[in-house]
Amino acid sequence: MKTYTADICDEYSDDVKVLDPVFKSYGGVTMCKGPITTIELDEDNRDLIKVLRDEDGEGRIVVVNVVGNTCAVVGDNLMGYAHKSGWAGIIINGYVRDIHETSNIPVGLFAKGTYPLRSTKRAEGK
Repeated sequence: MKTYTADICDEYSDDVKVLDPVFKSYGGVTMCKGPITTIELDEDNRDLIKVLRDEDGEGRIVVVNVVGNTCAVVGDNLMGYAHKSGWAGIIINGYVRDIHETSNIPVGLFAKGTYPLRSTKRAEGK
């Protein structure tokens, strides 16, 4: 049985929180669901790499808040890690790159937009 976001909002209107409608789909699937893991990055995606590459995703979704200057924190390499490790999706309050490749990887990827510059390596995530 499929579950749709609008139905969840109707049934749990007092408890549900909905992201602003600024996110676009850049992954190989347009819908995903699962438990949430969160991480905050300051332009440095090293900790996100560790999560996607080294943890068993178990169908989870990682929600990433990016602070700092504009850069892409996910591209085809991290999407490959996510797929191999069993993550259902990635939601980024930030930007992605390599979208021609990410759109072929069967993991949900939602972000505010695209940006060609990769992240810098200078700060740990939370």
